[in-house]
Amino acid sequence: MTIHTKPTHLPTIDFSRFYGDAVERDGFVKELTRVLHDHGFFYLTGHGVPQSLIDDVVAASKRFFALPEADKLSIEMVKSPHFRGYNRAGYERTRGEQDWREQLDINTEGRLSTPGRRRHGTGFTAPTSGPKPCRN
Repeated sequence: MTIHTKPTHLPTIDFSRFYGDAVERDGFVKELTRVLHDHGFFYLTGHGVPQSLIDDVVAASKRFFALPEADKLSIEMVKSPHFRGYNRAGYERTRGEQDWREQLDINTEGRLSTPGRRRHGTGFTAPTSGPKPCRN
């Protein structure tokens, strides 16, 4: 695990370039590929998401992760066949090493995918199960 003692620089990518002409879009895709490969993380601008929604999501995230562990574990990912839910720090592995982050994997709501008809990258649509501790 790499521990940074001072802030690292994250690149900024402008998503609005995706909607440009073919040359602009190709440049965006190449830059995105390079940044993902070299950094793995980035700041995204030009996405059109209102700042008020971003602020609401950050606030809901802070409320969720401040909950008692028992509440978070009530929606633990191991209880979900759809790769959704909470994982506590140290329970994930990245490149074979223990990953020290808490995470909550969510997705859009939907009806359950048909079993036996999954293709690669599909089959993750399902209704959200468990309590919804962050709803107002």
